[in-house]
Amino acid sequence: MTGTDSYRPELHGQGFEGALERLEAQAALMWPYERKILHQVAPTEVSTIVDLGCGTGSFLKRVAQDFPDAHLIGVDLAPGLLKPATDALPQAHFVESDAAHTGLEEGIADLVVLRFVLQHMADPSTVLREAFRLLRPGGRVLVFEVDGGLWGMCHPLIAQFEQLQAKIWTAQSQRNGNRMIGRELVGLLQKQDFSCAALRLYHYSSDDNGLDAFDPLLDPSQYLDLVGDGVLAPAELASATAAYRKWKQDPESWVMLVGFAASGIKQSDD
Repeated sequence: MTGTDSYRPELHGQGFEGALERLEAQAALMWPYERKILHQVAPTEVSTIVDLGCGTGSFLKRVAQDFPDAHLIGVDLAPGLLKPATDALPQAHFVESDAAHTGLEEGIADLVVLRFVLQHMADPSTVLREAFRLLRPGGRVLVFEVDGGLWGMCHPLIAQFEQLQAKIWTAQSQRNGNRMIGRELVGLLQKQDFSCAALRLYHYSSDDNGLDAFDPLLDPSQYLDLVGDGVLAPAELASATAAYRKWKQDPESWVMLVGFAASGIKQSDD
């Protein structure tokens, strides 16, 4: 995705195809909430949108429906992710490149989106610097992210699941990622000279979407790679998976996840 070891779709518990299905399910689940923020942040006139770390284009293809006249550019380092993106959006322009060094012309975009990218970067400032360079004066950046300290909540509480989440965050840090990036977003934007940096929180729950919609995000079985890394013992993963599936069978079970959205403006030199 971005030239980092923190995101490894090929090691998904259900294989690479499972990782692709997860990306699509995640985009479908979050889009109604992200769409609202997108329209709040986007400039009045949008001619070019750049999606840095676009992956399979699952987000960009939804953006295309709302901005049919905009020129869409997706950037990702992984050719295996870009292939479904180009198939889904033949009208868009896709660049196989690190999100921090796109090679695109300076000042071409009205809106640059980074969706769950910065958490995987050892130095997120490099990607934000590139976003700033790509924007025209008056252009906006929109960053969607998570924060492990406020990931959400579930009822009844799954003790094994909480323990698993903590190990996921630790493992991501060991691979030069940052699962706690949400709380840093405004400061990171300000350091890259974005003005009017602001943070919005959004949430989505099983009240509106049902429990099954959250499987691609929550099912512990997808974290088989952490066993291979030695972060999780096989028995720990099996216990968390069994507890999660038992929880899903409880008609009283409920879950809510929290997302972070930060935005900023590249001010004119005038």
